Amino acid sequence: TYESALSRLRDNSAIRKNRRKSQSSCRRLQEAGVIPKPPNSECDEFPFASTWQGSATGSKDNYSVRYISKDSNQAGGRWIGAWYAYDRILGRDLFNVKVNP
Repeated sequence: TYESALSRLRDNSAIRKNRRKSQSSCRRLQEAGVIPKPPNSECDEFPFASTWQGSATGSKDNYSVRYISKDSNQAGGRWIGAWYAYDRILGRDLFNVKVNP
């Protein structure tokens, strides 16, 4: 579980800022040789770009990025969007994330 609840962000401009900052971080780390960029991959981030805790809207530098397969990243984005709709997660609604190792 993330150390505190996440809250949904509905502002498309702020979501784009989160994505741009995360993608910039991925590029910078890849160019420095810290993380590889496999073929057919995209930058993924946590907390999600669609949350107030995202890379640009959240606490300074309290986020993580890495490259994952494009298909997995896009499937994850579709999944979280469907979940927001299915469970009626509205703007600023809180939710927790549990990661199974």
